[in-house]
Amino acid sequence: MNEDFLLTISFNEEQSDYFPEAVHIMKTYSNYEYGIDKNYFARIDYKELKSLLKETERLVSLIKEWESVEYTLNSCSASYEEMLYLLRMVRCGIFREMGTIGKRFCSNNTEWNCRLLENINLTPVKKIYHNPENRKYWFDFGYFEDESEWVVDKSEIINTIRDEVETRKLFMCEYFSMNETLKIIKEKIPDKVDLTGGEWEIRYEKTDEGLDELEATGIKPKRKYASLDEKKADLELLGNTDSSENTKNIPKVSFNDIGGIDEVIYTIREVVELPLKKPEIFEYLGITPHKGILLYGPPGCGKTMIAKAIANEIKAHFIPIKGPELLNKYLGQSEANLRKIFEEARDKQPSIIFFDEIDAIARKRSSEENLRSESRFVTQLLSLMDGISDFGHVCVIASTNRQDFLDKALLRPGRFDYTIYIDKPTKEGCYDIFRIKTKHMPLDRNFDISLFCERLFGLTGAEIDFVAREAAYNCLRRNIELEECLSTKNDYEIDYKNMVINIIDFEKSLKKVKLMKV
Repeated sequence: MNEDFLLTISFNEEQSDYFPEAVHIMKTYSNYEYGIDKNYFARIDYKELKSLLKETERLVSLIKEWESVEYTLNSCSASYEEMLYLLRMVRCGIFREMGTIGKRFCSNNTEWNCRLLENINLTPVKKIYHNPENRKYWFDFGYFEDESEWVVDKSEIINTIRDEVETRKLFMCEYFSMNETLKIIKEKIPDKVDLTGGEWEIRYEKTDEGLDELEATGIKPKRKYASLDEKKADLELLGNTDSSENTKNIPKVSFNDIGGIDEVIYTIREVVELPLKKPEIFEYLGITPHKGILLYGPPGCGKTMIAKAIANEIKAHFIPIKGPELLNKYLGQSEANLRKIFEEARDKQPSIIFFDEIDAIARKRSSEENLRSESRFVTQLLSLMDGISDFGHVCVIASTNRQDFLDKALLRPGRFDYTIYIDKPTKEGCYDIFRIKTKHMPLDRNFDISLFCERLFGLTGAEIDFVAREAAYNCLRRNIELEECLSTKNDYEIDYKNMVINIIDFEKSLKKVKLMKV
């Protein structure tokens, strides 16, 4: 299938600090050419792409902003996003060969016999407990035969999957089988859904914005309640409507807002997101996933943002905890506050409890008088962590700058037994973070982002964020008279066309950050 595979990459000379490294990588390909028009060109077959995958991934990240870059795949032009899909597909195949992820990702033990097919969820209805509106499920494709029957449109499902296979370049995968996928659609998805059996309900949506008229647009599984009391409380809360999602605290931060820590994001999704989204995988393997994750490293490197982003990704109820907020001077009240947090997480699962700076409340226990109340609090936390498996779809994440301060009992298996180090960003990471923070800013056309980012190495993500924000303030100070602007009503004119952030603004903000570090 890959004998006809041919990827070409080309670009011209660029005024970029990354240019020498990009040329060096191009010269590692066996079919590399340098044209008289100063064009760098390489032809790469599938075998060579596999052997030089890391180098190719690095090259694509270096040249992604260059205007002269061109990719072709089997003579067809390819975009940067398509290149990312292609490289991810090749890496997945390498992992499979190495046994790193196992054959289960290419078999019927996964939903679609391929772990990279993500657009349509095939989870059995009996295992869908929360908010099916947040994802695209197989039963979203179809139409009403009458009020009691929903016809599943399998042809639309097949077309949607074919489009995803084409977009993600899975047709080039050595292991992916479209025939196996068609077999799954035929055998695992029913042709029709009986709406009279009590497992399903009709999904309604407003016909026009601002009107109260509702239209039947599809079906969804009926929400399952642990008890009648839970259902009654839920209905009372929102006037006989389903309240579970409306009362959830779901952060707005996404992984697109975080840069420079791609490997950490992959790990955190594997450890946290996968068990909450696909618990059946762990049931099949006969293991329980990690319920306690500890993020540690220097302050300002994105630990809190990672926790919020993973909650956003799985639409989980997010409970942020600043340790001292739970502590109370009255005997037993601190422990009671902690129990309420875990009860809230259980009632609104899937949930993520996030302890920020956990070293403030879970330090090594002592028998000294002034530490006895804190000791009881830590003991209660340990007890709740031991019973976290009984809470269902709940995960506890904690962050700290001082891992050595934590009580050792908190780090044993079954508690915070999985630790992830969040370090300061690399040079490439600094560039990614700065690009994310400035993507909506009116930057001077002459401002060289790549060159400036070289000077950001050694800063944390929070400090890079400050550099970008303070530069905007510097631009603001240059362009308006504060007193005049605030004292007038509506007649103060602002020249937005000339309000651009230049290198001097960034130089000042960078200098300020470095002075703050001294």
